[in-house]
Amino acid sequence: MAKGAEARLVRDPTIRAAKQMGVKSIRMYFGPGVQTGWPDDLFLIPGGRPLFIEFKAPGEEVTPGSNQERKINDLIGLGYDVEVCDNKDEAISAISQRVGTSRVPKTRQGISSTKSRWSPLFGPRPR
Repeated sequence: MAKGAEARLVRDPTIRAAKQMGVKSIRMYFGPGVQTGWPDDLFLIPGGRPLFIEFKAPGEEVTPGSNQERKINDLIGLGYDVEVCDNKDEAISAISQRVGTSRVPKTRQGISSTKSRWSPLFGPRPR
């Protein structure tokens, strides 16, 4: 089995478990011509806590000195949570722990109208 297929054995059950916890995920796939090395998925933990996870085949690690290692270290340096997981239990636990410590405001506001969120970039102020 190819490494990508093995990593899917870790990723797919993690995505399903995250969904059951109310966590949305975004696949970080980029096409040709875009910088490589970004983690595989971004998980949107309730309370505004993004978590990046790089999925690896069991026993596989990030290659030292690789573009991927640099990207992960850059994200960590910017204050983001990043995990590298080579098994589903580890990945699900990483998400579950963050969900358990998240703080979701009791009242949520949607996007307000352009009128109340005016910016000079929007053009003249609406009347």
